[in-house]
Amino acid sequence: MDALTPPGVEFSAVVVTGTRSVEQPTMKLAVQLDGAVGDVFILHDDDEFVFARRVNRAAHALLERHPDLNALILANDDTIPTALACHRIAAWPKARAFVSAVSNQGGGGAQNARGFFEEGDAETGQPFPSPQRLAAFFLYITADAWKALEGLDEQFDGHGGEDTDLSLRAAALGFQLQIDPLAYVWHEGSASFGRDQLRKQTQRARDCFLQKYPEIKIYTSPMLLPTQDPSEE
Repeated sequence: MDALTPPGVEFSAVVVTGTRSVEQPTMKLAVQLDGAVGDVFILHDDDEFVFARRVNRAAHALLERHPDLNALILANDDTIPTALACHRIAAWPKARAFVSAVSNQGGGGAQNARGFFEEGDAETGQPFPSPQRLAAFFLYITADAWKALEGLDEQFDGHGGEDTDLSLRAAALGFQLQIDPLAYVWHEGSASFGRDQLRKQTQRARDCFLQKYPEIKIYTSPMLLPTQDPSEE
C-alpha cells in the first residue's frame, strides 16, 4: 500500500500483535517505508486474542497519537489488496461513512449481502436470518463514525459477528454502508484458528449475536460505491 497508494493519501499505521517475534522485522520494514505510510508503531497485546478488542485498542492508540485523522482502515494481517484496491482508497473519503472491499472469502459482493450466518442452525437445520453487513477484514470508516459507534462490541470474543453488529448499529444511526466493487482484497480466511477451534469460536459468536439480536431488523442493503467520480463523467 505504501508504494501503490495514489498521491494525496497519507497513512499512519498501528500494528497490534501478541507475537514478539514479528515485532522487530515489522519495525525494520517500517523504517524502509518512504511513501504514503509516514508513521508506523507496534502495540503489543499479551491478552488472549479477541479480534474486536485488538481492533479497538489499535484504533484508540492511533486516534490518540494522531487526533486529526479523518478516517480509519481496518486491515487483517491475512489480507492483500490489489494495486487497483490501493488506488481506489483515494475515492473512499467521498463516501459518507463506511466502505468495504470485496474478497474471495469472508465478505464482499454477495457474501456481504448474505451476512454472517451462512450455514444455518446445526440443531434445527434452519438457516439463520442474514442481515446485510460490511466485513471488517478490510474496512474504511470515518473517524466520526467510529467514535459515534464506540468501536467494535467486545462481547464478540469468538470468530465473527462483530462486523455484522457494527453494520447494524451503523445503519440504525443513519450511516451509509457502501461496497467498492473494484477494490478486491485477497483474504486467506480463518488463518488464525484450526478447524475444531474455529467451529467453537464461530458457535460462540453466533450465540452472542442471537442473544443481542433475538429479532434482527432488516435495513437498507449496502450501496455500491460509484466506480467513476461523477465529476469526471
